[in-house]
Amino acid sequence: MGDAGSSSKAHHKRNNDGFQNPWESFRKESAKLSVSIMSKSTKKEPSKVDIAALQLLAQRPNFSLAEPAFRETRKNVGVTWIGHNTFVLQLFGLTVLTDPNFSMKASSPFVLNPGGVKRIVPPPCKIADLPTIDVVVISADRTDKLDKATIKELGNRCKYLVPLKVGQTLESFGISKDNIIELDWWEDYTQNGVRIVSCPSQYTSGTMCVDGKSSSALWCSWAFLGVRSRVFYCGASGYRSCKRGQTFLPYKERLETPPCPAFAEIGSKLGPFDTAFLPIGNYSPRHLISSLMMDPMDATCAHRDLQARQSVAHGWGTFNLGGDEDTLDALRLLEEAMMMVGLSDSEFLVQNHGTTKVLY
Repeated sequence: MGDAGSSSKAHHKRNNDGFQNPWESFRKESAKLSVSIMSKSTKKEPSKVDIAALQLLAQRPNFSLAEPAFRETRKNVGVTWIGHNTFVLQLFGLTVLTDPNFSMKASSPFVLNPGGVKRIVPPPCKIADLPTIDVVVISADRTDKLDKATIKELGNRCKYLVPLKVGQTLESFGISKDNIIELDWWEDYTQNGVRIVSCPSQYTSGTMCVDGKSSSALWCSWAFLGVRSRVFYCGASGYRSCKRGQTFLPYKERLETPPCPAFAEIGSKLGPFDTAFLPIGNYSPRHLISSLMMDPMDATCAHRDLQARQSVAHGWGTFNLGGDEDTLDALRLLEEAMMMVGLSDSEFLVQNHGTTKVLY
């Protein structure tokens, strides 16, 4: 393993007592209050029309579609969206599963939902139908990204790359310590000739500490560096903090608020990226959750910071974990954001559940 960037450990608390977001863009009051206030909020239920439309558009994955391209050229990337934050990435001769969740219910770390939130679109395939998985990457120790039932079924057939202190949760699920690689920000691991780098993001993981700004485990995003192209995956992250009463701020007004500098740093050190995977949903209520979850406008800004040629949206249309957004609001706001920022349709893609695409 190596260190791909700065040796600074500003994200480590003193005395090795957890991890923190070291930037001005993180507002600890927002993160601390989100659990206590959002737990009392009323969630919107997905409309039957939206559910029917998403289920109708879902497809069965065609993993063989990408096989020749990603194994022979080691440049093209096969992308299959399972739902939420879960992708099967066939890239550079390596098959990666991101934040795997095949369960029919999920719990939000920020909204109290006893029993979990029901999945809107069922998984388009079974775990047994997946191609051989070489690596699973986990972005945070959160139940929607580190699903116990899914991990137990995947078992010890692959390597698990996780942020620091997340390995103990995997071990409790039955994963052998020999199959777990824990990485700090900017550390890397190479498999099948692909360099995989643990990168910063603005989030929380494990147990939230009493100070309201730190966690017991680390969180991260991931970069995959091949010989001919580069791919970035962000499971979840905040970007700018909003004040009470602020919702979908226009682009120019957002420039007055400091962004999370991590994405520009990643773009500078490891980019430009051919493809980036960025979350756009479960972003409400804005003034409470903005420190931890970007909205579609933030995602378009992160896209530019990363110097990405194109991005793919995720984190929408699978679990309604946010407080007061409709199922398809993220797509409407993404379209509006792209017009404001000046991105073309080819620069920020939206996939249906189960679809397999080969990106060039």
